[in-house]
Amino acid sequence: VENAFSVYSQQYRHNGRPLEWAQFAYAVSNAIFFVHGQDYIEMRAASTSEALNTSMQAMAKEYLASNALDDATPAGFSWLPEKDLDVKSVTMVVSNAFGFKRLDQVFTGEYRIDDITVTAYISERASVEEAAELASSFSSFFLRFGGKELETAFPSPDGRIIEIMDSFNIVFSKGAFLAGVHEARTIEVARELASRLHKQIGVMSGGQNTGN
Repeated sequence: VENAFSVYSQQYRHNGRPLEWAQFAYAVSNAIFFVHGQDYIEMRAASTSEALNTSMQAMAKEYLASNALDDATPAGFSWLPEKDLDVKSVTMVVSNAFGFKRLDQVFTGEYRIDDITVTAYISERASVEEAAELASSFSSFFLRFGGKELETAFPSPDGRIIEIMDSFNIVFSKGAFLAGVHEARTIEVARELASRLHKQIGVMSGGQNTGN
């Protein structure tokens, strides 16, 4: 499910219109796109026609009916805090997230906080140790490209706040999760969203919202 959603989310066209007959589905003038279980499906017409689009949707519905599956939502949707999240912006990046080749299997989502759009990200790693080491490496990646570390130990003991190119990034780990905030315009918004992420991971881990 995650891989199919990854393809769907990364090619998502924001001018498309959502389709209600599938959890992840939308249409543009000459094509429809949707996810069904482990499959990502595109249907394209040779020309723009509402009648053709309607016919493609009818075919897609028949396909779904003849290949019935229980709806499965990618895990990352429950990892990202709901408040202020633009659900349509949620994306799964399979590899090379934010230009860092070691960072893979990352869910991202855009938030609107204090009229500022900011991106949060989260990735479940194989172990606590891997999450902590990857957070450290990712932070160092920003520093190598001119970033300046402003503060440590937020929102967890290994958390780092890095200013780069007039924006603020926060990287931290908690348990087996690496998470953070990417390119926030203000440090206040970056800290607010990082705190929400940290709290959400704590809830998922059994209600412990402090510490690492």
